[in-house]
Amino acid sequence: MATALAGRAHVEVKKLILGLIILAGLISTVGDYKNFGLFGAAGLLIIFLLTTVFLWQWASGKFPMEV
Repeated sequence: MATALAGRAHVEVKKLILGLIILAGLISTVGDYKNFGLFGAAGLLIIFLLTTVFLWQWASGKFPMEV
């Protein structure tokens, strides 16, 4: 039981940290628009969203852990 609670807390911490990274990435998209224009910022945003979806699945524990 204690191990399950510790594992759940670990997942919540990963989600919190990832949420902060996502927020910082979205804020930096404004800077990307200024530096790279509309198409450059859109491309970087797409890459950011794809990696975010993958990392969120990992943080949620949907991917198996390596042994």
